[in-house]
Amino acid sequence: MAIASDKPTTDVTVRMFTMGTGDCFALKFMNEDEEVTFKMMIDAGAQRGPKERLEPYITDLIDYMDGEVDVLVVTHEHQDHVLAFHACKPIFKSGLKIDEVWFAWTEEDGDDKVEEWKEEYGKKKKALHKAFTELKKLEKNKPFMQQFQMHINGGDDGGKAFQAHQHFVNALETFDQLHLDDKQYTGGLKGMKAVKEDLGVPKFQFLSQGRILQNIKGLTGINIYVLGPPNNWKEVKKEKGKGNEAYKHNKDLEIVRGYTNLFQEGDDDSLTNSCPFKSNYIQEPARKVKSAYTQQDQSWRRIDHEWLYSSAKLALRLNRGINNLSLVLAIEFDKSKRVMLFPGDAEIGSWESWHEVDWKDLEKRDEPPFIQRLLSNTVFYKVAHHLSHNGTAKEKGLDLMTHPDLVAMATLDYDIISSNWTSTMPNRGILKDLLEKTRGRLILMNDKKLFLDRRKTKPLKGEIKKHLNLLTDAEKADWKKRYKRPARSRWVEYTVGGQ
Repeated sequence: MAIASDKPTTDVTVRMFTMGTGDCFALKFMNEDEEVTFKMMIDAGAQRGPKERLEPYITDLIDYMDGEVDVLVVTHEHQDHVLAFHACKPIFKSGLKIDEVWFAWTEEDGDDKVEEWKEEYGKKKKALHKAFTELKKLEKNKPFMQQFQMHINGGDDGGKAFQAHQHFVNALETFDQLHLDDKQYTGGLKGMKAVKEDLGVPKFQFLSQGRILQNIKGLTGINIYVLGPPNNWKEVKKEKGKGNEAYKHNKDLEIVRGYTNLFQEGDDDSLTNSCPFKSNYIQEPARKVKSAYTQQDQSWRRIDHEWLYSSAKLALRLNRGINNLSLVLAIEFDKSKRVMLFPGDAEIGSWESWHEVDWKDLEKRDEPPFIQRLLSNTVFYKVAHHLSHNGTAKEKGLDLMTHPDLVAMATLDYDIISSNWTSTMPNRGILKDLLEKTRGRLILMNDKKLFLDRRKTKPLKGEIKKHLNLLTDAEKADWKKRYKRPARSRWVEYTVGGQ
């Protein structure tokens, strides 16, 4: 594992495994003699994938790490960050020795606040799953389907409406799969459970915002700052910023606050007995009135199941809450103050909270606040939430990343992604800013099928090349030396210089 070395860390190689939209990183910290003094792994997930597809990537990862890591960092409980821990559990158990795992404080089982939140979260997951399954069942409901069989004025409005319904159900299924496996509503996902209980890890740390990790064996000259998740639930639940604090959705859609639980009690999987109206508003209609709604040509009047569509708001709130629980680490080379930022999938509530932490001795008189200095010294940014608009703060995030050596790495792959995510990933505003700030040193898991504009006239691959041409000859040589993407490999890597 970590070797005894008094020589400071000079370089860190970051290898991103390209097994589909999701995070899986292997980091090797090296001294001036090119000795590997410390090995860190961050997450092992993908948006989807059976073990047969994931296993070759995990086998490569374990070989690259020589079968052992000093620290495994698990950022948060979403399948695209933990799926492989369960899918490839036998390989992890037999092939990788893990000395220690770092979690966010929100993963410490037994803590009263954590247990209360997990119970609430479990209910929300269950409600989301019930809403999805009920909407799916409606496609076999005759009165419901009659609404779509009607063609208004000879047009195909019914067909278009049904397509919209199917698109909504598919999107809801994506959220459903992201948050649970095999109807496991409460407790951790199987991938999270595997890390905690099945991989034989001897030591766990649950890190809180504001903590500083120093003097770690093998990490001479390295400071690690825990920026997130926030220490209070108000910031965790924050969904959007004001003005220019956050990036706009590609389609400028307004994100609306949603309700929390569809069901308050009971484990019945049926929605038959659930109703969105108070009982005093419900009465058996007169036969004459009822017939106006049950006749086939009048089925468009019915709203029996309309309320289920508001489950989209529940899905969005559930997703943002988990993202803001991401363990966020800023890794700093002490001498040069150069920073590597790994924010998981942190959203605006988390980003804003970093600026409110009392960093005490780190706040210096007549200088910008510590977080501003940290962001301005960032030379490597693992882009949060796969280039989505809600994963990177603008005014309190990317706008402050002004270092001329900035390189960004994003875990986005249109070959392995839900079609429902492509409207937000990548966000054009973030892409534009990253291209300009990095001058093309933007590393994508897969740049195929990606465009800078909505009209798809500017392939991202070409735009990256244009910006790379803006580098000086010395910068181009340095980029060529540090960036590696061998043909037919299952990874791409960049070596961050600490000097």
